Parts: sequence; C-alpha cells; structure tokens
Amino acid sequence: MQDLLAAADQGHLDVDGCSIAWARWSAPRTQRPIAPIVLVHGAGAHLGWWEAVVRPLIAEGQSVVALELSGHGGSGHRAGYDADVWSREVLAVIRDVAGGPSLLVGHSLGGRVAICAAATDPALVPGLVLVDAPVRRPGKPRPRVLPRRPLPRRRHQTLQEAVATFRLRPREPVADAALLHRIAAAAFEEHLEGWTLRADLSVFSRIPDERLVVALRSYTASVTLIYGTHSTVVNREAREFLVEAHHGPTELVPIEGHHHLTLDQGAYVAALIAERHERLATEP
Repeated sequence: MQDLLAAADQGHLDVDGCSIAWARWSAPRTQRPIAPIVLVHGAGAHLGWWEAVVRPLIAEGQSVVALELSGHGGSGHRAGYDADVWSREVLAVIRDVAGGPSLLVGHSLGGRVAICAAATDPALVPGLVLVDAPVRRPGKPRPRVLPRRPLPRRRHQTLQEAVATFRLRPREPVADAALLHRIAAAAFEEHLEGWTLRADLSVFSRIPDERLVVALRSYTASVTLIYGTHSTVVNREAREFLVEAHHGPTELVPIEGHHHLTLDQGAYVAALIAERHERLATEP
C-alpha cells in the first residue's frame, strides 16, 4: 500500500473537532463526469484494506477517495462513536475531497455507515454499493463472530510480535498472505510501552439495526449488495430483509468468497464497483 499512498494526494479534514485522514487518486476530470468513488472501510480497519480494490480501479482510470473513520488508522479518536458522527465525516469527505456527488462504497461496518450517510444527504450519494455489509431485522441476534463490546488492548514488544497476533474477524481463509501481512503491519503503532493497535477498540457495534432500517427506508436511490457466498455475516435472511427495507432499486450480487471480499476478491469487487460507477456517469 505504501507505493499506492505515495502516488495519492493525502490529507486530513477536521470534522467536529476530529482529524479525519483521507487519500485520493485522481483521474483526468474529462474522463469522469461525476466525482470519485468514495470508499469506507470496516470496523477496526484502515486504508490498506482497500489495496486490492484500489489498484485495479486506478489502473482503469477511475478517480478514488478512501477515508479513515474516526477511531481508525491515522484519524483521531473521539469520546464516543455513532452513525451520525461517522456520517458527517463521510459526507464532509465527499463534499470537500471528492468534490461532489459520488458513488459511495462501504465494506462491513463501512457499509452500515454509508447507508446512514446516504440517507442523511441523498443528493451527495446518487448510488450506494455495500460489500458484505450486515443488515438485520431489528431484534435479531448479531453474529457471534463479531465483538459486541470493547476488546482488551494488548501491547507487544516488537512489530513482528504484534503482526503475529493479527487475526481476521470473523476468522476465515486467507488467499493472499502477503497482503494480509501488509494490512497487519499498518494496523499497529509504536508507543513508549510497546506496539498497540491504532484502532480505538470501542468502535465495534455502534450502529443500532433500528437506525439502519430508518435510513434504508428514506434512501430511494440504487443500492447494490455484493456478498460472499460463504459469508457468516450476510446470510439469506439478511439479504431478503435488505430488499424489503430499502424503498428503492436493490441489486444482490453474489461472488465466491467469505466476508473479507476486499482482500480475496479485490479485482472482482473493483470491476463491479466500476460498472456501477459507469452507470451513474451515463445516467441523465
């Protein structure tokens, strides 16, 4: 990811007193009638999780912006997190970094944030792509594979030791060990006491299902859900409920894989995103 970041514009945006990190890969404006594709990562993640998606997108001349939500990566931490504050961060990046209405893409928690952001200001989000983002009927239990409360913060003497402890949540096979190693290495930072995760471990499970349903019902533009055929996070009931809850065009696209499709199916996910971006670019 370092070579990708070296080729990107990078910066920080102040949103409600918190510094939000972003990276932008720009194509000539004459090639793209709408603003860039905007990417929102999952819980506990960072920009590097999009590496396998960003590479093919920019190779095809797409303009891409990725941000790190507060509590993640190089962004600042807050006293608390919720759908509203994360939505404001996403919308600020769309306005001030992407430059206007954009295709919004979110993986996992990032998809839930993207739904809320789109409903808050639909004029800025003419289309939405969810990558294995969980949508549940209120009252249904959450998958046990995802943490429901802050995890204990562990400290490690070396980065190598820290990376060796890194695990995907939920646990699943890893197709590209080198990519996962790069993601893991970028997930830690050094302090006087040792190496710790950069993410604030209280970011998990911060968007109630009821909030998501209200957002889906008010957002009427197109929503595409790309989901893994072996995902333990997005099951058939969740897919059926998404179609029921969203009061607009809804497309379900299965691809071979598990929850972390941005890692194992990056090129395929990128192609699906680019296709939907082109649809927006050609719509009157």
